Amino acid sequence: MMIWKGEKIVTIKDFLTKGINRCECQEEAKTFMKLYRTENPRADENIDFMSCYYTTEEMLRIKNWFGIEKQSYASQALLA
Repeated sequence: MMIWKGEKIVTIKDFLTKGINRCECQEEAKTFMKLYRTENPRADENIDFMSCYYTTEEMLRIKNWFGIEKQSYASQALLA
């Protein structure tokens, strides 16, 4: 479990609505990822996978803002 902006983040829905969607700029997104990476060694892959729930444009923005280093198979397939 992780706390971001005073909210508990546990489920995928939490990550989408209380995490990703609440990052208002790239700096905030990078801070979010720094925290998440300390909590979970698969943070990059998880956020990359969750980015697949968004439009292609938003997916690419999320990958950029959050500094995704490891891509999941799902996002690779969607961008192919």
